Amino acid sequence: MATNLPGLSASVTRILYLTGFSKELKTKDIQSAFVKFEKSPGGLKIKWKDDTSLLIVFQDPTVGKDTISSWLSRESSIFTSP
Repeated sequence: MATNLPGLSASVTRILYLTGFSKELKTKDIQSAFVKFEKSPGGLKIKWKDDTSLLIVFQDPTVGKDTISSWLSRESSIFTSP
């Protein structure tokens, strides 16, 4: 199911940048979307840049790569602006 992403460096696979979603989206909404990966080795941290963009930082680059692959293979409506 996951897409293979060969050649990505650890820094690329440790940080996921999301932007352009509704200002009403809260940290708990992000956490629920990533609950599957929160319990992974090292977990993840959510760092807001502004009201509509954030960084998800993974401690383990392998978990980050798996998460990115998972997100590329499906669409999540939680991040879609109205």
